[in-house]
Amino acid sequence: TSEDPNYPEEPIDPVVPEVEVPVKGGKSFEATKTANKQIVSLNDKVTYQIAVKNTSTETIKGIVVEDDLPKELSLLSDTIKLNGQLVKATIKDNKLIVVIPELKAGQQAVVSFDAIVKIANGKIKNIAVVTNPEDPENPEEPENIITVTPKTPEKETPKPVKPTTPTGTNTGGSSNTGKSYSYLPKT
Repeated sequence: TSEDPNYPEEPIDPVVPEVEVPVKGGKSFEATKTANKQIVSLNDKVTYQIAVKNTSTETIKGIVVEDDLPKELSLLSDTIKLNGQLVKATIKDNKLIVVIPELKAGQQAVVSFDAIVKIANGKIKNIAVVTNPEDPENPEEPENIITVTPKTPEKETPKPVKPTTPTGTNTGGSSNTGKSYSYLPKT
């Protein structure tokens, strides 16, 4: 360091000690979203699961799981569960909000619900938003895409047809006079 001649007790380039300051926030959890079916048809029921795992060393309280379902899906509001138990969720239109009260370090919680497919063909992208209230600016947004295909009609099995026997005799003058024939349908 050098000294200022006017102020010899204050160095021009002061030495600042390095002090590690813990920073609150950052990714303290991870979230994934899955569906029990990847290929569906119109009016099929799909079960979604949003798994939230605490990857920090501390307990996180009040993690908010939101899922605003796209118009191609219809939420079955009486199927919303947290860790396999029915839970009271906030529901508005086709959107659900579940709060995970507490998630200890290393622990995982799973929010699940059912929805009905409302389109006959295409892809449905469903994105959830999972937010730690201590770090609301950095939510996780797990997504899942399912493919909707038209239902193929079930083929009816043809009923067996009994062969028919003509009752008349051939009088056309050919050598087959007086013989009877059975006709089977072509298969």
